[in-house]
Amino acid sequence: MDEDSLVLALCREVTTIPPKFWQHIETLQDMRFAWCRNMTEVPETIGHFYELQRLSFEECPALQTVPASVGMLRSLTTLAFHKCDSLTRLPAEVGDLAALETLEIMWCPALQALPDTVGKLCQMQRLQMSRCDALSALPDSLPPRLQQLSLHACHALCAIPAHRGIETLYVSQCPQVTDIPDVPSIRNLELHRCDAMQHLPNQMPDLRSLRISMCPSIAALPNRLGTSRRLVAIIVHDCRALTVLPFMSCMAAEVLELQEMRRPPPEVVRAGCHAVRQYMHAEHRAWNVLLLRLWYEEYITAMPS
Repeated sequence: MDEDSLVLALCREVTTIPPKFWQHIETLQDMRFAWCRNMTEVPETIGHFYELQRLSFEECPALQTVPASVGMLRSLTTLAFHKCDSLTRLPAEVGDLAALETLEIMWCPALQALPDTVGKLCQMQRLQMSRCDALSALPDSLPPRLQQLSLHACHALCAIPAHRGIETLYVSQCPQVTDIPDVPSIRNLELHRCDAMQHLPNQMPDLRSLRISMCPSIAALPNRLGTSRRLVAIIVHDCRALTVLPFMSCMAAEVLELQEMRRPPPEVVRAGCHAVRQYMHAEHRAWNVLLLRLWYEEYITAMPS
């Protein structure tokens, strides 16, 4: 083990860490608590590790929160909680973590909200929330430099706040989210098993990749997708209500994949796939399609010549 790392693992009988334990090890850079099943709290003295860069708690099911002194960790770049069943909140002082770049909270079903002070994290670029069943909302103000937002199986989450800087957005198994807000900077958008999702933003000028799977309420893709010169891939899988594709007049897409749709867009059916040729050889600019997959076996018998 590195001299600047500390791992406390499989300490099932430990309920708390005495303050004297931390003496003489204040130069740690990496601290990890794992499988400390009875640990309910962390002492305030954890804030004295001014050089700590990574702090993680894994399978600490009795841990309810971390002390306010965690905000004193001025060098911390990564904070992670995995399978902390009793974690209900984070202190507002988390917003004082001036160097924090990544916040991961996974399998923490009791966490109801993030503190509003998260919006003060001026260096944070990545936020990942997974299996946070009680999470009903995100702060209205997200970190100004946030680039990656990943939301998975947050069943109580109703909405995603708008943010101008996000480049990658992944939303999966969030059954109450109905739409994606306007995010003009977004480059990669992936939606999976979002049952209530109906609307995508019409303004995504920098979008490179769009992946949608098993979203039964999406009936149409935004019209402006068809004018994007940066979009290189559209992959749609098992979206049974989708009937409208944009007219792709000047798109630079390299991959179009439409798979396992119960009923394909009507213009494709009526034209016997000639509409597909229109997409590929539009008037204003020819598509640079490297891969085209249409999985409509019962509807399509031939491709246009």
